[in-house]
Amino acid sequence: MLLARLEAEATDEDSPLQNLLAMIDLARRFAVDGNLEVAATALGYCETFASQL
Repeated sequence: MLLARLEAEATDEDSPLQNLLAMIDLARRFAVDGNLEVAATALGYCETFASQL
């Protein structure tokens, strides 16, 4: 759903939505590697970016 919204909007590279997607991807990669502390930190940043949408 987020990817569809990103494609539908003309967003620049520093948009809150673009930053949110980047942090979700970062959290996913760290969680796969077993580094849950860093994954949780990235998800915390997601909350900040989501509040700007």
